Amino acid sequence: MTLPRFCLETTPLDRGTVLLEASAGTGKTYTLVGLLLRLLLEQRIEKLEQALVVTFTIAATEELKTRLRSAIETLLAVIGGAPCAEPLLRRLAGLDGAEPRLRQALDDFDRAPIATMHGFCKRLLDESAFETRQPFRLDFVVDLLPLLHRAAADVLRRTYAPEPDLRQAVLTLAKLTPDALVEQYRLWRRYPDVQLAPDDPDAAARLQAIAGPLQRAAQHFDAACRQNIASFQWRANASPFDDAPEAALDRFATDLAAQPLLALGLLVRLAPANVVADLVNKSVQPLPHPFFTACDEVAAAVGTATEHLRAQLLHDLDVLLARDKQRQHVLSFDDLLQRTHAALHDPARKPVLLAAIQERYRVALIDEFQDTDALQYRIFATCFRDRPLFLVGDPKQSIYGFRGADLRAYLDASADAAARETLDVNFRSSAPLVAAVAQLFGAPHAFVEPRIGLPAV
Repeated sequence: MTLPRFCLETTPLDRGTVLLEASAGTGKTYTLVGLLLRLLLEQRIEKLEQALVVTFTIAATEELKTRLRSAIETLLAVIGGAPCAEPLLRRLAGLDGAEPRLRQALDDFDRAPIATMHGFCKRLLDESAFETRQPFRLDFVVDLLPLLHRAAADVLRRTYAPEPDLRQAVLTLAKLTPDALVEQYRLWRRYPDVQLAPDDPDAAARLQAIAGPLQRAAQHFDAACRQNIASFQWRANASPFDDAPEAALDRFATDLAAQPLLALGLLVRLAPANVVADLVNKSVQPLPHPFFTACDEVAAAVGTATEHLRAQLLHDLDVLLARDKQRQHVLSFDDLLQRTHAALHDPARKPVLLAAIQERYRVALIDEFQDTDALQYRIFATCFRDRPLFLVGDPKQSIYGFRGADLRAYLDASADAAARETLDVNFRSSAPLVAAVAQLFGAPHAFVEPRIGLPAV
């Protein structure tokens, strides 16, 4: 994979969005500091606080601040006559007005907007309360999970009935526990454009659609079906029976005749497509029999009802959680992102808010961009459309979903960027190790996704 080399000393600073792909050890922090110094001393910004710098951990923000202050002090020393081997610093030291600008930067250093993504959103909502129509004071809760789990448990508690019914049976089959509901809710809220709006928001009708196929399955189960099922040889750990098939089929026949809901899970497993997937011998298949046809219909109806029920539960959870947070006057990390995004995409609020942002910031630099999700990228892209925006990251790390990374968001940014370049010198590892990594991961399709590769380093 070949990308143009990013030259810190000479690369133009006004090309719009620049995606800078940088592997570990190639000097990303050094490059960010160099860009900030160039922006200041080449008079692209009048003061540091006009450049927004976003990293993804508090530790990274502190390191960047330390490195930037140190670079300013080193540059002042070079202006005063100290020897310097770095061409960039020597060139910047010779620019007109460099010394007073650097001294002013040191005096105002505490105002430099170097923050995490959530810190930026919080500051934006605080400073633009009128534009965003947000309360002036809210308590910030770092860990929303206890509140979220409590709301999920409340939603499910209201859903369960004291007696077995279709709703409870589907919930059990779908394993919609509070933990599962919380995980799905958090995933949903990461994607602002995903709407959970089934044709029939009330899942009751979809649940009721299970009753007909369930009744037909009970009517058509006979000795031929039982013998056919008993002949199946299941793959290891794939059998739907907890004990010997004969005993399990006895219970199944009893449940199907007297209490069909208890047999619902096994009917879904006996749908022909599910059976064939779990058999050792594919030549032994379910009979062309009305019972197995009904099993297919049961599985399809349960699948549809599950999706509608899940959507309804997630909607109910969203409403309940919003009410609980409003009552307790709290705001979470996710709320910061969602409220910022909502304000930036509200036709009534967007023009005023964008004017305030663009008056405050002339350029933005985003570090560790591979950890950005779709919501965060859209915030940046909206705020800095037609303005210098430097995105520094390593797409090979976008696979780490546990850190919040989103490969598609990275690839979308790559497609939108006016320029895509790379840092091609590793300052951290030995040459043989770099060569070995290049040999291993430089093969075609090493990362499966063809738009991700290993630039020459």
